[in-house]
Amino acid sequence: MRNSLDYSYSGQTDNVPLVNADKAKVSGVSFRAMLMILLAICLTITYIEYSFAFFCFSAFWISLGVMIIFFSFDKKHQLQSFRLFFLFFTVYLIYMVVTNYVYVKDPHVDIFYNPDSVKFFSRIDYLSKIGSSKNMYHWMEGFYVGDWKGFGAIIWVIAMITTNLFDEPNSLLIQKLQIVFLSTMVIVLVYNLSLKYLTRKQAWNATIAFGLLSHVMVFSGVFMRDIYMVFIYTMGFYILFNKWKPVNLLVLILLGVFAWHIRSHNGLFFLCFIALYIYLHIRNKQPKIAKFLFVTTLILTVALVVTFNFTAVTGDTSDELSTYQNYHEGKLEEATGLTAVILRAPVFARPILMITLSQIYPFPVYRGMYVNYIDTYQYLLFPLCIAEIFWIYVWVFVLYGFYKKSYRTIIPQHLKYCLAIALLYIVAAGATSYEFRRLMAVYPVIFLTAAVFYYNLPEGKVKFLKKRTTWGYIGVFAAYLLLTVMR
Repeated sequence: MRNSLDYSYSGQTDNVPLVNADKAKVSGVSFRAMLMILLAICLTITYIEYSFAFFCFSAFWISLGVMIIFFSFDKKHQLQSFRLFFLFFTVYLIYMVVTNYVYVKDPHVDIFYNPDSVKFFSRIDYLSKIGSSKNMYHWMEGFYVGDWKGFGAIIWVIAMITTNLFDEPNSLLIQKLQIVFLSTMVIVLVYNLSLKYLTRKQAWNATIAFGLLSHVMVFSGVFMRDIYMVFIYTMGFYILFNKWKPVNLLVLILLGVFAWHIRSHNGLFFLCFIALYIYLHIRNKQPKIAKFLFVTTLILTVALVVTFNFTAVTGDTSDELSTYQNYHEGKLEEATGLTAVILRAPVFARPILMITLSQIYPFPVYRGMYVNYIDTYQYLLFPLCIAEIFWIYVWVFVLYGFYKKSYRTIIPQHLKYCLAIALLYIVAAGATSYEFRRLMAVYPVIFLTAAVFYYNLPEGKVKFLKKRTTWGYIGVFAAYLLLTVMR
């Protein structure tokens, strides 16, 4: 094996690698230089937009990220965390600004990737213009913001500060800065999670790959709730990988409440995180009680999440939900022709097919750039095409690693628990919808599992898997093109 991990027991985590052995410098670029470049870009955009609010909000999110890193992560890993933060904030900011300039001339009408952004921006833009806070609260409590009150409250506050404090119009560019910040923090969390089982150099390389090649890249520029859920769940996983502390349990509970107000079924499923954290703490003291409570919580939570996905939250939203579903069904059917296959399949097989489809979507890969809602291609969605191929490689390493009995022991028990939570979520949320963006919340742990296998399988086996996967994908794609031409 290329990297033989030396595991030792440390607190709550069953197996922790001794990463101190790798003192290699993984980046020669000064984080101060990165910060200067980032600030220069922010100032340039501020000048172009003629918006002091943009610069102030940029400075706020950057400062918040710095403080979180400083107070949350081990000092010996802070330097690399800062570098990653400044690097990806810059990359994601540029991507967000470019896609916004190219595709969104009017945020009340134009979209990038998904029509939800118009709904979010237009409704909150209207709420921000209501003079009475009492009237605003009435709208927030009612149907007008549906089940996204938490997200609505955040973007309303940003809109109010922009209009009242800076005397500038509500701006989608300013609103999207929070998405850039959260996407960047996900990358920093993935790096610090990876350090639990990989050397520093491996964790750095794996994190760079995840930041540039995964779905996070695209969604750093999309004004939607999905990145909020990725951040909350990744933060939850990070806490699960650390020692038991009452304050950590409190943070998990608060994260669950926050998730509930962002997207209801995500908040519901977060009960599994809380249950697992308690289980890991009391399993050696009260094993029978711990197992009973943990399993019961899992079963009830999964059942409730599946139910939530099958029904609308309220009757008032049924028409909107139907329209939204028809939009995605049309997109899928036109893009791949697999909808009819799923609908003709036996009822018991449909959830399995839907889950499988969610992990390979979009196929063919170039359809990732097609937006059915406006019936056109948005070519700056090309990172989504890369992410689809990248994710297939991730699953190949995960499935092969667990398929081979001799390799299963590579994955520490603690990571297996978290992976089980991730797979349960994919089953619960993916059984009723192929929308991969709703499943992204658990992708960091799936990626971490693949990375551990990647760096610990024999080098020859890694090359074999990459080669077979590449040729296999090319073969399937060629077969698809042939069938398309013959139709």
